[in-house]
Amino acid sequence: MKLLSQISLVIVFAFSAFAQAADIEWSGLYRVEGFSQNKPDLTNGDRGLDYGLQHLILRPKIVASDGFTIRSQFDVFNNSSYPNTHLGQYWGTGPRDRSGVAQNSTHTADQSNTFSTAGAGGTISVSQLYFTWDHEFGSLIVGRAPLQFGLGMTYSAGMGMFDHFYNTLDMVGYKLVFGNIFVEPMIGKSSSGAINRNDDVRDYLIQAQYDSPEDGIELGVMYHLRQTNDQGSDGPLTDGANPSGSILGTGSPTFTSASIQNINVYALKDTSLWHLGAEFGLQSGKAGVQNTGDDHVTMSGFGLALEAEYHPDDSNWKWGLKAGYATGDDPSSTGSYEGYIFNRNYDVAFLLFNHPLGSYDVFRTRMIGGGGGQPNYNGANPGSHEIAGPDIDAISNVLYLAPYGIWKMNDRWNMKGVLATGMLNVDPSGVGAGKAVGYEFDYSINFTPRKGIAWLNEVGVLAPGSAFKGGSNNFGTGVTYGFQTRAAISF
Repeated sequence: MKLLSQISLVIVFAFSAFAQAADIEWSGLYRVEGFSQNKPDLTNGDRGLDYGLQHLILRPKIVASDGFTIRSQFDVFNNSSYPNTHLGQYWGTGPRDRSGVAQNSTHTADQSNTFSTAGAGGTISVSQLYFTWDHEFGSLIVGRAPLQFGLGMTYSAGMGMFDHFYNTLDMVGYKLVFGNIFVEPMIGKSSSGAINRNDDVRDYLIQAQYDSPEDGIELGVMYHLRQTNDQGSDGPLTDGANPSGSILGTGSPTFTSASIQNINVYALKDTSLWHLGAEFGLQSGKAGVQNTGDDHVTMSGFGLALEAEYHPDDSNWKWGLKAGYATGDDPSSTGSYEGYIFNRNYDVAFLLFNHPLGSYDVFRTRMIGGGGGQPNYNGANPGSHEIAGPDIDAISNVLYLAPYGIWKMNDRWNMKGVLATGMLNVDPSGVGAGKAVGYEFDYSINFTPRKGIAWLNEVGVLAPGSAFKGGSNNFGTGVTYGFQTRAAISF
């Protein structure tokens, strides 16, 4: 009821503004997807993933007066297992949620999926609501606003047709514009906590950028500091997929003050022949966790993303390369977290660095809930490694290469092929795992009958490398393959 009340207030506010002669504009996106993968754990051919997703995004914009604009974003049919994302509701969500519940568990008649006459009602959430005042010298922004920077390696607003994740922040910012240059300092809060306690999570950001559309050049830098004290710190202490393992700290770690810094720098050049881009990210500071020896766990990781594409106007072919490097967390170091994790929207392949694979956390992404063998890993039974998550993994602990080619058959159809591979940075198993990730080949056909409508069909095959074997663990490394079909309508 609280959520519905909040939605009602937003709608009433929007139409009140409309009644007062303000202009309201609607845009958004509807998306439906289907995914199937054989043997995601690379071991058991009887285990697979099969699911569909459905999601609607509405983005009303109210122009209250000249220069005064209110923007918001409504998400319809959301995923209860992954809230605050664009993943959408699973296709076939019945009145009784059976995730993590035995099939024959006790339930009432009106919760029966077998005899239901209607699917479970979808939820609506407001993921953005912010105000902007634009004038001659810049603009003021107040509210829960999206964060987007550079290539999207670290900050992605989730505006792509098939983006499943997004970055937002409750903030106040002011953009100062000087010709082709702007500087925008921002102050925000990730969490206000209890209003009678000093447990806020505070954010301080500043972005500076140079844009020259005539020359196709973009240059930018972003600094982000996040701080909280021991009352507001709540990082992941232990591995939820493997309770006996740890993500931050050892022994019996406790929470302490956190101070995490991110610095990102990027450059982009677009011409009629080439697209060239690079982004570098550096993370440092204190993670907000204290070991049993009263030592603060520090953070020290970095990542680099490179993009190049050759696309002459007089050719139906495009050739490109995505390459990069991300440091990985060393499981043998107990006082620091050395990993750097890319944004989950930044994809270079269909399966690799995107969907959880294998029987353990190969890329050391458990910090954000990724990693193979989860979330149904049974710590008491190391032989149980059942994967049940969608595309929640990300790039980390790897040097990757992903060359690709695109052939434009006509104005509506194009085909794309990708060959992806990589080498691990550190041994994620601690027992002599190899570094070879393996090779993945992806092939897709994209149909765009008109602007704003896309239908994508993609198949990927991965021959895993020695990294997935986990050294003396001897995990399976069988070939896996997957297929997905997805369609989107933007308006």
